[in-house]
Amino acid sequence: MLGRSIYLPRDKETMALGAAIWAGLGAGVFKNYQEAIGRMVHIKRAVAPSAGGASYDALYRQYVDLYPAARPTMHALAKLAA
Repeated sequence: MLGRSIYLPRDKETMALGAAIWAGLGAGVFKNYQEAIGRMVHIKRAVAPSAGGASYDALYRQYVDLYPAARPTMHALAKLAA
């Protein structure tokens, strides 16, 4: 749907990895964010975009056109559900 590849990291604890990257930046271990990512993030595999994106794009355009008219109703429904 994004029209671009998604890269899945090898590490499952991505929150901890992100914290470690920021800590390393703060401590001066890395010169910049790009260096930190290059050294610490390891990609397990990439998932290529599917061909179904064109049909999603058409549906999304319809949603964008519909949203201004539906917005008040959606907000009213959200208040009822709360």
